[in-house]
Amino acid sequence: MAKKDTSAIPRDLAGIVAICGSILLACALFSYDARDVALLHSPPTSVNWMGVMGAWTGFALYQFIGWSANLLPLILAYLGIAALWRGYRFREGAIWAGAFLCSMACLVQLGWHGANWTKANNNFFGIGGAVGLYVGKKVFWSLLKHGAIIIFALGSAACAWFTLQLRPADLVGWIREGLEAWKQFRRSEVIRKGDLGEAIDARIDDLEERRKRLRDMEKEMADRIMGAPQRSESSLRRSSETKSRRAESEAKQDPAARRGSEEAPPPSAPPSTPPSAAPEVPPSETPPPTAAEPRAAKAKPKRPKLSPPRPTSLGAYHLPPLEILKHTSEELFAADSKELVAQRGALIIQTLKDFDIDAQMGDITQGATITRFEIVPSPGVRVERIVNLQNNLTLVLRADRVNILAPVAGRGTVGIEVGNASKSFVTVRELIESEEFRSSKARIPLALGKDVYGKTLIGDLAEMPHLLIAGSTGAGKSVCINAILTSLIYRFTPDDLRLLLVDPKVVELQVYNDLPHLIGPVVSDPKKVVTVLKWALREMDRRYKIIARAGVRNIWAYNARPKPKKEPEPPPPKEEDAPGAPPEEEDSGQGELFPKEELPMPDQLPYLVIIVDELADLMQTAPVEVEDAITRITQKARAAGIHIVVATQTPRAQVVTGTIKANLPSKIAFRVGSKVDSRVILDENGAENLLGKGDMMFKSFDSATLRRAQGAFVSDDEVRLAVEHCAKQAPPSWDEEVSGHVTGTAPLETEEEASEEDVELLQKCIEVIRQERRASVSLLQRRLRLGYTRAARIMDLLEQRGVVGPGQGAKDREILLRLDNLPPQPPVAPTE
Repeated sequence: MAKKDTSAIPRDLAGIVAICGSILLACALFSYDARDVALLHSPPTSVNWMGVMGAWTGFALYQFIGWSANLLPLILAYLGIAALWRGYRFREGAIWAGAFLCSMACLVQLGWHGANWTKANNNFFGIGGAVGLYVGKKVFWSLLKHGAIIIFALGSAACAWFTLQLRPADLVGWIREGLEAWKQFRRSEVIRKGDLGEAIDARIDDLEERRKRLRDMEKEMADRIMGAPQRSESSLRRSSETKSRRAESEAKQDPAARRGSEEAPPPSAPPSTPPSAAPEVPPSETPPPTAAEPRAAKAKPKRPKLSPPRPTSLGAYHLPPLEILKHTSEELFAADSKELVAQRGALIIQTLKDFDIDAQMGDITQGATITRFEIVPSPGVRVERIVNLQNNLTLVLRADRVNILAPVAGRGTVGIEVGNASKSFVTVRELIESEEFRSSKARIPLALGKDVYGKTLIGDLAEMPHLLIAGSTGAGKSVCINAILTSLIYRFTPDDLRLLLVDPKVVELQVYNDLPHLIGPVVSDPKKVVTVLKWALREMDRRYKIIARAGVRNIWAYNARPKPKKEPEPPPPKEEDAPGAPPEEEDSGQGELFPKEELPMPDQLPYLVIIVDELADLMQTAPVEVEDAITRITQKARAAGIHIVVATQTPRAQVVTGTIKANLPSKIAFRVGSKVDSRVILDENGAENLLGKGDMMFKSFDSATLRRAQGAFVSDDEVRLAVEHCAKQAPPSWDEEVSGHVTGTAPLETEEEASEEDVELLQKCIEVIRQERRASVSLLQRRLRLGYTRAARIMDLLEQRGVVGPGQGAKDREILLRLDNLPPQPPVAPTE
């Protein structure tokens, strides 16, 4: 049995221990008497409240850091209380607290002689203890003299500042609140004394100051929106330790629980229940908040309940730990203040009144990227009039772009979406450790992001069943693909899921080449994609034969079926059998639709997810073949457990054809350049008004309503670390046929439709192509004395096998395989 990991201590327990320790230590130091630690007592007597242990603890602390030990109970109490407070980084605070005590010991040693205290406490090293004597006096004082006092004073202040984990913005806010309170007190005193003139002057000065502050805030807000700055790395590191520690402790589970007992028989897979569609956000039952108090979109997340890992044949394989991924910030909506949001809401209502539109402000929801203002128009107001004011609202709000939803589905309001002054990231870790993802009934869950209302957006690829992702360059399409792949490798083992990645841009998906989930190397040559997609079609047909033979309808029922018992080996023939006796006839399975020897039945079929990163390059190379292959996969492959995700940064009608779009029911649209591109993806406008940087619209297969969300962010370093973790546990297990097609070393197998004569002729044609280093129908006609029809048929067979590429008019066909690696063919003889 593997050793249980207890390294991750919950923060609540650490806080309680720190508080209790501070109380005990305070009692020990308050009642400390140097005579309690005399070595000649027999038996030892002690007047310390904590007994002998307390006396020796106080003695050790006083000898080590001297008088500064009296500050340790206060620091422990602060750390214990702060550990129970969300957002405090306990480990970092403890380190800075230790540095503060050592710095104070040196400062006390240099600035305060304290002879009486040293004598009373029988301290050997002085008032600063051993740290103050050797570090402060013997090192720094000998080098810097009085400058050492300044250094330790500043160091103590800095360490105290970092221990409290204060920010300059907090200090400025406290000073501002103090000044406001003092001004309010002065104003009330003036009014109480009856000096009306002075009170009016003070009120006028206050209004002028507020007006100036609002103008500065509007100017700063406009500059920040136009610049669209990202959050600093330090703010991203401020995350919820309460949530992360619990996820870390539960993620590091017993490896034996993951692989199960080797002695016990493997449990049968439970029947999978159909996943329920993600429910829409219900209308708020609470009264709508005022414009000055926007409704908080993000509720405090519940602690995730990790489900037990499923058994897998890879006994030593562990899913990647959550520590690889970065935390998210708890202060997700702190960028735009209530005052700023209220001012924007007032501007919207005033602009509508300027155009004779009577409306009231409803709910205000702040998301990671945008703030949605829901307007309730009065009876008789046409919604189209509000939609036509989109450019006017953009001008008044000084925003980059404004999107108007008229109406908001199921709420009876008109939504006006305005970009936030400072956008926030939604990290993949926040989604993976969320309760929605952990307890999701989706068969293939995808962590996509968070919508405007703060709801985690989880998609089920098994129900989609295929996905189209489109957007302009830099809008977040590649990051979305990385987030999808990260959520897959954090949920599935290589036995449960296989991946086939197509990367015509060469540089986007090469980091996944060592992933054990891959069924072949990443395909980067557009001319070999058609061959790989045809392999996927053959794999789909093979799976359908296996599923049909098992008597079930889809891959879920196949994997959940009772596993058949292995048949015992037949006994050896008896010696007494007559040597001339004819052997008994065995059932060859000729009466079955799929004979056993030709169709092996695996215990489990893994899901196969195909991801095509750039469709435009493929449509330029072989548009007809690529469209036919994608169409067949999207029409039939769902029940076989094969799903495809197609992405493109050129959402034109020539790339995303009507046939492809009709068979990709689920769509994700990032920012595009025009309304035409938006209609190509979503069949409606809206994507042209997105803000970029992960701002997206999601259209599910089961809903005609668009959901605006902020896409999940995952960095390249996080992806690399996750892939390295998986690659260390299992080597890539590639399919020989797929890897052969990609690397150009695929073996030539006999096609079902090729006759024996065609196969023999194929060998001769390959030898001709090897000698001439080019391939064309006319070359085969001349060298082998064939007619055009037969030579063209042989060339088609070579194209199906992946030997040559598609035809290019009068030009020679491109040779895709490395013919030097093939076994030598018989000498070519002219065909009669």
